[in-house]
Amino acid sequence: MKKLLIAFATIASMAVSVCAQNLLTNGDFEDGANGWTELFNGAAVNSDYVRSGASSLMLEGAGAWSVPGAYVTVPANPGDVLNFQGYLGVDTQLVDPGALMVGLFKIVWSDGSNDLDPLVTDPALIGNPLTGTDPGIESTPLVDLTTPGGSWVFSEAQGTAPAGTTSVSFFALFINGGAGTIYADDL
Repeated sequence: MKKLLIAFATIASMAVSVCAQNLLTNGDFEDGANGWTELFNGAAVNSDYVRSGASSLMLEGAGAWSVPGAYVTVPANPGDVLNFQGYLGVDTQLVDPGALMVGLFKIVWSDGSNDLDPLVTDPALIGNPLTGTDPGIESTPLVDLTTPGGSWVFSEAQGTAPAGTTSVSFFALFINGGAGTIYADDL
């Protein structure tokens, strides 16, 4: 029985091996936006509301689905298990009843030409897998209208790169039907 348990533990650890190296450059934003690419305007390095250190990423949305964000893209291979985690914060509670407003992290796999659907039956999966139009893995939990002002929320996404993967992008996003601001730090 003991040998069976050791064999099962060995197989399980081989099936879910997560890269321990941090692939993100400047995930604490202490070096400004170095290494990050802005998406749809509204992303800036900020020193007014931080979780640690002197800086964080501020995602300021004007509403009307402006979707401010920033991302990093790195090489990846099929079968790589990658984890994206960090903190999302709000200095003041988001307020816009009836509007969808969420802050999240997202992992998006690519074959160099197209974004790829995540493996929805992935045993390493953490988060919400999305297939089709905007594929990827969204982190959980999200920052939304229920998140109290002055708080930071740990959020995480993880998955295995599907066949054909040549790169992966890590996004910090604010999907906003109404105006507001979220922050990201310690990624």
